[in-house]
Amino acid sequence: MHHRAVFGTMLMTILVLQITAQTCEVTNANLTEILQEHNLPALGASYDDGISGYKQAQIGVHKIGTDIAARSSDMWHLGSNTKAMVAMAIGLLVQDGRLNWDTPLEDVLDNKSTGIVLSKGNANITVRLLSSHTAGLSDSGIFEDTERWLGMYNISAAAGRLQYGSLSISSSPSHPQGVYEYANMNYVILGLVIDIVAGVPVEAHMQSRLFGPLNMTSAGWGPLPEVLRTSARNPYPHFANGTLGLAGPPIPYPAEQPFYGRDYPPFFHTAGMAHMTLEDYNKWLRLHVDKDVQMSLNVSQQTLAMLHRAHPETNKSSEGFGYTYGGWIRSNFSESDGYLLVHDGSNLLNHITAAVDTARNVTVVATTNVGGEPLNGAAWITGIKLVGNGLLVGDLAIRC
Repeated sequence: MHHRAVFGTMLMTILVLQITAQTCEVTNANLTEILQEHNLPALGASYDDGISGYKQAQIGVHKIGTDIAARSSDMWHLGSNTKAMVAMAIGLLVQDGRLNWDTPLEDVLDNKSTGIVLSKGNANITVRLLSSHTAGLSDSGIFEDTERWLGMYNISAAAGRLQYGSLSISSSPSHPQGVYEYANMNYVILGLVIDIVAGVPVEAHMQSRLFGPLNMTSAGWGPLPEVLRTSARNPYPHFANGTLGLAGPPIPYPAEQPFYGRDYPPFFHTAGMAHMTLEDYNKWLRLHVDKDVQMSLNVSQQTLAMLHRAHPETNKSSEGFGYTYGGWIRSNFSESDGYLLVHDGSNLLNHITAAVDTARNVTVVATTNVGGEPLNGAAWITGIKLVGNGLLVGDLAIRC
């Protein structure tokens, strides 16, 4: 099977850009038709092959019921696509000699300084097990304890990671280590590891080690910034209409509801709460295929190879899929034809899909500001994958 056309079923620039990003129109297909058929408020897309220059396109409106058009300066929510950035921060700490992929939690989360008491079954969890979702941890219960969850909105990201992380790793493992189970708590705890090893909150560390050097000036955390709760300066969050989003136009997040409710509590940052423009996100994606960008950030080929390597226990499918130590789903083409890195992200009010084709040095993104439970056949997922896959295989093209 030729996997360049497959973003996968899981929900899953250069140093400083010297060229102005081109805002264009998508041709060779009717993007507006995709937007309307799949009930998307706005849709953003980008493409970069390292040769013809970065291109992006936006259509639709920020908020249903308004005429505020999507534009190139819009910020978009990355959801779980944040995880790959956190994994890169871990990889750089390893490269800098401050951590090891096989460092166990008991060596980092010293209970005298953190107050964490590790359960016997979790003490030997390593960094690589966390990053590949094979640490024996589960998300079971973290979304169900409503009172505790709501209380976390009033706690800083770092304090929340310490509190929620402690709850998770002081309990018994939910399943054996080495068994793959996608769980956000893995990346909450990786954020806690970075807090402790870097000596500053992970948000500050990633700004200085990743976002700043790549000139990702729009990078931030949590809900997309707005002047007022009722404003729609950026793509406004929407609920899908109906289980699959096919019952009609999406429903804007109620303006009377608390602004913080547009996203998860701050402790969840490293599991999936970064936001930025498509242009800045592409600068991050180019890090995976552009040697000049890699040199600008001092990322070694050894570090990249580790981040792109699939944990063997996740790579048993005949289709060749596997979850990497770097927060990606990897699909091999052939030994001589490179591989594809893909991932989806969502906070149930936004959705994004991204791909890196290492053989062709192509990076692709498609995103929208509507979401819901990640079900097969969901309109918003199908819609953006049509755009992402179309750009990846050439059925769609962004022309300027």
